[in-house]
Amino acid sequence: MSSRGSRSTDFPMDDRPTRNSIRLPSDAYRDPALTWLVTIATEGRRPTFHNLAFDHAFSTLLHERIAAACADLLLACLMPDHVHLFGILVDGENRP
Repeated sequence: MSSRGSRSTDFPMDDRPTRNSIRLPSDAYRDPALTWLVTIATEGRRPTFHNLAFDHAFSTLLHERIAAACADLLLACLMPDHVHLFGILVDGENRP
């Protein structure tokens, strides 16, 4: 072990580096002309998505939430420790 201690204590709580915001302006998230890629990783990158029962429950919930959000899921790719989602926002009157 080094004399500096563990990495988690290298910075006092109020001196930790902060991340820059990667968010777009809020209006950009409402543009129905855009296709979105969303990647969701499991906590600690645990291989959660290799469990068929969990995959089914996740898929059911995902489709319910996407429908409620006036969006359409174009493609989903479940990997053992993360999922990629490609989707679009749609106008409620012009849903396919």
